[in-house]
Amino acid sequence: MMAWSQQKLILNTKEEDQLSSWIGNPCQFQLLYKVSRDGLSAQTFHRLCDNKGPTVTVLHNSIGNVFGGYLSSSWNSNNSTIKDDNAFLFQLQRRYVTTTQRVNVHTPETAAFGVKSWGPTFGGISEDPRQRKPPQLSVKQNPFQFAQDFDLRTFFDNNSNVGFQWGFQGGNNLGQRAFAQNPNQQFINLNGQEDLGLSYGKFEANTCQLSEGDFKVIDLEVYLVKDVKSATKKVETLSSHPWREMPIWNVQSFQSLKDYVTGYHPIEDSNVKDVNILLLGQVGAGKSSFFNTINSIFRGEITSRACTGSSDHSLTKTFRKYRIRNPGTGRYLNLKLCDTRGLEESFGVHTQDIAYVLDGHIPEHYQFNPASHATPKVQGFLKNPKIEDRIHCVTFVIDASTIDVITDAVLHHIKEIQNIIVERGIPQTVYLTKLDKICPNVDQDVTKLFLSNTCKQAVDKVAEMIGVPRSHVFPVKNYEKETRLQETINILALTALRQTLVFADDYLEDQYEIGDVY
Repeated sequence: MMAWSQQKLILNTKEEDQLSSWIGNPCQFQLLYKVSRDGLSAQTFHRLCDNKGPTVTVLHNSIGNVFGGYLSSSWNSNNSTIKDDNAFLFQLQRRYVTTTQRVNVHTPETAAFGVKSWGPTFGGISEDPRQRKPPQLSVKQNPFQFAQDFDLRTFFDNNSNVGFQWGFQGGNNLGQRAFAQNPNQQFINLNGQEDLGLSYGKFEANTCQLSEGDFKVIDLEVYLVKDVKSATKKVETLSSHPWREMPIWNVQSFQSLKDYVTGYHPIEDSNVKDVNILLLGQVGAGKSSFFNTINSIFRGEITSRACTGSSDHSLTKTFRKYRIRNPGTGRYLNLKLCDTRGLEESFGVHTQDIAYVLDGHIPEHYQFNPASHATPKVQGFLKNPKIEDRIHCVTFVIDASTIDVITDAVLHHIKEIQNIIVERGIPQTVYLTKLDKICPNVDQDVTKLFLSNTCKQAVDKVAEMIGVPRSHVFPVKNYEKETRLQETINILALTALRQTLVFADDYLEDQYEIGDVY
């Protein structure tokens, strides 16, 4: 696993929906192979992806194109062509602008190539383009002599042992690291090739290419495509006994939780009017969306004060202390949800910045600089913060659908941050988001969450990974696709927030006992 790789997946929900539409069925996409995680190796690609069933291969290149191919047949390493009547190539973004273009296979016999030394390869012709006959490649034969042109070949190994070969911009070696105009963004050089119109059609504008000749990529991923209709038949059997005591899913329970948060005040004698809860997590995990969810609950309608969406890098650029107003009283709640830049490897927030935030030195609206951490010289730096300026509880927001692709570097960063949190005696919680993406039962009915073994396993895995008790991991569902408030979503969010407020009071109580309240 490369230290600089990004944990973020290329595909977002909108793009998954578009691919499902093209495939013709609602689909789920399970990551099988990711270059930045697994290494650039045809052997590794085939080991992880051969004989698995339908797949989607997706690339994101340096100029902002997201493109790839769908294969309904399985990949193999038989050194032969792969026949597929349903294959197609597609483009989802062109220069960071959403597009919805696809071209179908017109020569199914050469829809793809299963060659052990090649990465995902779609379409091609034999040496004699007039024959259009699918070559059968012997293991002893050199496959390059049979197919020299391809609709889309992502990469090939120069030898069977090739992997990442690191260097700097200016070379063409397979896997070589390169930098774009932004020196903090790193890419992988692929020796790919594109020549649409061989086994697949062309776009209306013949000059339009999927890659536009750019095979310098942020990442390449291969997903297993699961038909939701088929998967529904094999959906997990829910347990008759919840793995955690379930909330009561009714309006009385919701109102009770809401009243608790509305009436919350930090403990007496703490000299704190509002507790500060710091939200930390990966890019796209749902930190800002959690604030929007809580704000929506108290506003009584779906709101979007904090900027959210899909991006390669954190949409949160500055330090914010969001306050929430209760329209019923016209007053603010006695809490602030503090949002920071997302945790990532090239553009992430520095550990020193987090230390300053925890201690109350960083002013609101401070803009995080990925190139360097804050210093006492920054404008508004609080040199003598009071306890009301500090963070009173830290919440890690983790995306359940990407647990398995969080890189070692991001985990190491989390551990570094946890060390400084523990040094200060600040309690920690975890909000586990997007469980509906890993469990169809929950996607259909949030109340099934605590009966799902899939969700239980995700909670257990995150608790072990982050190093907190399972009782400190709270499943939540942020408002994303919904257009109206839902009682069940509200109950999950308020349950998590209520317990976080209890932990914040624990911290204030400790500070009072040791005489550190001033």
